[in-house]
Amino acid sequence: MANPLGAILSAAMMLRWSFGREDAATAIERAVEAVLDAGYRTADLTDVRRGHDLAETRLGTAGMVTRVIDAVSSSTSGQALETVQ
Repeated sequence: MANPLGAILSAAMMLRWSFGREDAATAIERAVEAVLDAGYRTADLTDVRRGHDLAETRLGTAGMVTRVIDAVSSSTSGQALETVQ
């Protein structure tokens, strides 16, 4: 299992600093923040000592990427991603 958030946020930095795409970078960063705010974590970011059931919020790599993509798409109606592709 790998945590994809570092790679996703690195892509946001690349969009901002190499391509001047502040809009797309901000959309990605906000999506990551929304996913984390919703309580989703990869196993390396969970704290089982808290004693609550993590089954619904612990995601694998692909699941985390999917949540971030969905968050970007819903927050921007896909506009930022469509213009980058």
